[in-house]
Amino acid sequence: MTTKTREAPAATRAYRRAWWAVVAVPVALFAAFGIGEGLLSAVAGDSDDPAAWQVAVAAIPALLVVLIPGVAAVWFGRRAVALGRPAGRLPMLLGGLATFGFVGLNLAAYLVGRGG
Repeated sequence: MTTKTREAPAATRAYRRAWWAVVAVPVALFAAFGIGEGLLSAVAGDSDDPAAWQVAVAAIPALLVVLIPGVAAVWFGRRAVALGRPAGRLPMLLGGLATFGFVGLNLAAYLVGRGG
């Protein structure tokens, strides 16, 4: 006779929320592109070399939009693991790596593009 252990509902809920956060990462990336480019064109106009404050005005809201689902995936994935659902590591890693990889690549592109 085999008995199957039932997971806590809170662990399942955190696991599902972690996956929903991972699904939201690509949506947030598209939204961040729109927000960042829109704000940059609004504050810098047609300038080919915007000032650092203009880039910051455009980049900060865009980065926040990208970070929210990535941080949520890590948060809920860790919570699922802590509550007894070890499979929560996968959405935690996917969401965190995708988000922080995107932020790192954009930061590197900005730094290299302006000469270091």
